[in-house]
Amino acid sequence: MNEPKLRFHRTDGLNYPDADCKKLSEITDVRDGTHDSPKFWESGYPLVTSKNIVNGRVSLDDVQYISAKDYEEINKRSKVDVEDILMSMIGTIGNFAYINENPEFAIKNVALIKNVGRINSLYLYYYLSNPSFINERLKEIEGGTQKFIALNKIRNFMIKVPCEEEQQKIADFLSTVDDKIALKQKKYDALVAAKKGLLQKIFSREIRFRRDDGEEYSEWDEMKLNEIADITGGGTPSTSIADYWNGGISWFSPTEIGKTKYVSSSIKTISKQGLNHSSARMLPAGTVLLTTRATLGEMSIATVACTTNQGFQSLNAKNGNLNMYLYYLQPIIKAYCLRYAAGNTFLEISKKTLGECLLPVPCVAEQQKIADFFSTFDERIEAVKKELEGWKTIKKGLLQHMFY
Repeated sequence: MNEPKLRFHRTDGLNYPDADCKKLSEITDVRDGTHDSPKFWESGYPLVTSKNIVNGRVSLDDVQYISAKDYEEINKRSKVDVEDILMSMIGTIGNFAYINENPEFAIKNVALIKNVGRINSLYLYYYLSNPSFINERLKEIEGGTQKFIALNKIRNFMIKVPCEEEQQKIADFLSTVDDKIALKQKKYDALVAAKKGLLQKIFSREIRFRRDDGEEYSEWDEMKLNEIADITGGGTPSTSIADYWNGGISWFSPTEIGKTKYVSSSIKTISKQGLNHSSARMLPAGTVLLTTRATLGEMSIATVACTTNQGFQSLNAKNGNLNMYLYYLQPIIKAYCLRYAAGNTFLEISKKTLGECLLPVPCVAEQQKIADFFSTFDERIEAVKKELEGWKTIKKGLLQHMFY
């Protein structure tokens, strides 16, 4: 193992002694959750699996429940306690969670790394979470369709174990960074929730904007999407003809949409020849790209002229309406797509069905005020998101330099 680039020093300025190198099984008790198939219920005790280990914690957002009897039976073998570490070991592999409060759940197909007093658990959590360490462990994945890492391989992970004092300094320092990340995450989540609530109140007309002179705008209309926007599908040039591709015309797929408000470049591009020999259509800058196949109801605004594949029905406002207002109607349009999509291989909503979506439509002046208000709100959200990502990048760099 390489020496870390960053080291703490003793209070007298001298180096701590070199770290020992030990197997994980020498410093912890490593076991897994039950492999039985307990019966699931609408309520009871959560059963945590690998999918529930995300972002350093256990998420109970999408969890199944078991009876008290099954919970007690599972915990005879694999009870989770404070200061234990969980590792996803099937499907999604290499996510870790540190248990810092009394857990009331059982585990299945999850590696339980139990603290037995031979290492600082928080130090070990940060050591295991180091991206370089995880990437190296991913080479040991087995299985075909269902990927997994065997428990004996987890037990044989080699861990650098510095003296207790240095372990504590590393854990305390990285905990401070995590506190910064948690604060930024909390602020980001609060802003996103506030935006969602405000959108609901505005589109239900619980909150209304007024004209600059203080007077109310006219009442809103209810109109079909095809009355306020042109709807344009996409297409894919033949993949067997090389001349149709890599021609500099942006060509978006649904997986590229919805992560950011604006998109300016696509992973793949097509040529003018490819455009002319497919059902793809050139869309002007400012088009609201709307995903309508498999991934439903996601939106981004194109900042450049572009094309899309057939997984879209993209929108351009007409009759004086605003594209930016259409973008903020996304919660309503997405809910409609999810409700009326059909298909066997994958869900899809047709242009005709999408066009029937009824939407609240204020006058253009009020549309502009709504769009301006939420654009400013989005800028605040984006600023906090950048701060959050910045702290995550700092943490990633620290992990890499402290442990390798």
